[in-house]
Amino acid sequence: MSGVRNFVAAVAHRTSLFLDDHWAFKYYVVPIVLMATVLFALAMGASRLTTSQSVELLAAFLFICFSVAASGVLLEKGIVWAQNRRQN
Repeated sequence: MSGVRNFVAAVAHRTSLFLDDHWAFKYYVVPIVLMATVLFALAMGASRLTTSQSVELLAAFLFICFSVAASGVLLEKGIVWAQNRRQN
């Protein structure tokens, strides 16, 4: 059991380091994806969707999450690029 505990602690530590290095994910992507997950769960639980409608909603949710993550990465890269260009 301690092996699992060590693995979880290592993953949590690596995730913390990643979020410390990438501020756009920490303050932009993670909150939007968490809010979208809550809205997705509410939509799935509150409505009576068919299987195909559920799959379509899941695909739209994943597309939106991917788009938010990609825009966060591009935002961070653009700001870092602008800062580096300004220093030179």
